[in-house]
Amino acid sequence: MAIVGSEAILREDISVSGLISDIVQVRTSIPASIPVATSDIYPIFLDNPDLVNAVDVVFANIYPFWEGHKVQHGTAMLQYYYSQLTAAYPSKSIVVSETGWPSCGSQNDAIGSPANAAMYFNQVHSWARDHNIKMFYFEPLDESWKVTDEGPQGACWGVWDKGGNLKTGMAPTFDGEHTAYDLSLPTTCDIGEFSFRFTKVPAYGSFENVQGEVCGIFSRDYRIVMFIRVVENGQ
Repeated sequence: MAIVGSEAILREDISVSGLISDIVQVRTSIPASIPVATSDIYPIFLDNPDLVNAVDVVFANIYPFWEGHKVQHGTAMLQYYYSQLTAAYPSKSIVVSETGWPSCGSQNDAIGSPANAAMYFNQVHSWARDHNIKMFYFEPLDESWKVTDEGPQGACWGVWDKGGNLKTGMAPTFDGEHTAYDLSLPTTCDIGEFSFRFTKVPAYGSFENVQGEVCGIFSRDYRIVMFIRVVENGQ
């Protein structure tokens, strides 16, 4: 496979049209039997169908960690983002070109730890096998230098530490074991039953905003609008 660019659009190294031109140049310069792709985060492909049309395979990087999800929802969110791509481009081969979970650091609700890294590693490999999905896991070894660009978590994405020692909890996948996973999408407030409540109602005459909380929904499926109906003179 020829991969033309890795997250080049995400980093704004090149325009979409410029990348497509490079892909076409490579496509016409190598045997047709060699697939041509570019690797980038999944929203880049969702937002640029012309780019998808230019490649033979969609190489999508999907990181629930960087999206800030709790690890128990990691596999469910990986499938959710992957399914968006397959729904948008049903005739294309979709590959998870990168996914992973660090053993240190954090991103909102996503916590990096040895236990969480092992949980995600084993669950997503079982998910990929169960659904016959091609997936590359990031990454083999820890790389300390990456803290400069990514913060603390940059140093600990490895399945092995930088000394080549397999991290605790990673063995089940290599031993061929199946790890159970939950594909239930995360709901607000971490509850399944719908509820709503105001958390702040400004005093009469105030210009402050009303605030509230909607629980029991998958927030990406809804846009929540809150308002106060003011009744004056009984009308």
